[in-house]
Amino acid sequence: MLHTKEYYEQMPHDTRNPSHWHALFLDKSIPFNPDAKAAFLYDSSTKSRQFLYPVIKAFARISIVLMQVFKIFIPNLINAPKMLHKSLFWGMRYFITPEANFLILRHFTSVLRFYALLKTM
Repeated sequence: MLHTKEYYEQMPHDTRNPSHWHALFLDKSIPFNPDAKAAFLYDSSTKSRQFLYPVIKAFARISIVLMQVFKIFIPNLINAPKMLHKSLFWGMRYFITPEANFLILRHFTSVLRFYALLKTM
């Protein structure tokens, strides 16, 4: 991972042009793991997220709606979990930053810990 908490802790403070990402990192009002916060803030501040994300989001929603309509008429035609896993792996390898992968992995491990906690009850 390229941007850890040290990246934001060592970032110089410019009073004439302050970084709002640096200010969000230094905000302690919400308890948040500093490494996860640094990964989230770096991933949120990329230019591709600012400019490409809205366009890709619209196409993704349209494709989901079209797939749902298609599945109404032919429900069992598309059922390929191996292809789903391969496409997720490919997309995460080439289109997602290491910081975003860190956050996804962190999320799934916390979900697994929660399920394990439920099983012990």
